[in-house]
Amino acid sequence: MEPISSRFNDLPTELALIIFKHAAQPPFVQHAPYTRDPYSSALSLCQVSKIVRRAVLPELLHTVLLSTARHLLAFVRARRMQKTYMDQQHDLAFDYASCVHSMSIGNVRGPQYNSAPYFYPMPELEGEFDISLLALVILSASSLAINLNNINLLSKCLKHACKSNVDLNVDHENSVLPWSMRSLTLPGSFSYPWWPFVMSVHGYAFLASIQHLTLLFSTSFQECQPFQCNCVSEI
Repeated sequence: MEPISSRFNDLPTELALIIFKHAAQPPFVQHAPYTRDPYSSALSLCQVSKIVRRAVLPELLHTVLLSTARHLLAFVRARRMQKTYMDQQHDLAFDYASCVHSMSIGNVRGPQYNSAPYFYPMPELEGEFDISLLALVILSASSLAINLNNINLLSKCLKHACKSNVDLNVDHENSVLPWSMRSLTLPGSFSYPWWPFVMSVHGYAFLASIQHLTLLFSTSFQECQPFQCNCVSEI
């Protein structure tokens, strides 16, 4: 009996899109070790066609890993581009915030800033416009891992979100807060920016609303792959 073969072009569109979506999943979403860019397959598929791009983007954006300053700034540039597309009602416009479920932001300041007593600015990321673009995505995610050295970035996003009419001094269980996050992971070590964040109204309200807080203090956690680390201390 001869094996049954079929050309990919002959597949029903619905089945082809399912295959594309599966192929676009980053390896860490599939709980498998990875050594290359986890987004390379999805990025390649985005260049096939507009239909394929729209199908695989939710898989690419489900878990956003920003390990370095270069990755973070590239993501900001992508958000700027999408804002332009949205304003123009362009065919390539896409709602990032609705697709991002988990985010990981590494130590984008670099090791030279680890012992600094204050927050070094990133000129490329100081504008309120960029913060507004990041806040919409970061605070829409249900899970965030962010290095403690970058806690000011989270603080800026919260401050922007809290410019709405939400009263952060009321009971959190009976109020609508301007974020969807329920799980927070904080790798690194406590430094000066942490304490002003905790004592601020928006920082206190945010931490009070978190249902699952994980601290990573082990000196070995830097050797683990993101989303695959077992060096965990939970609270």
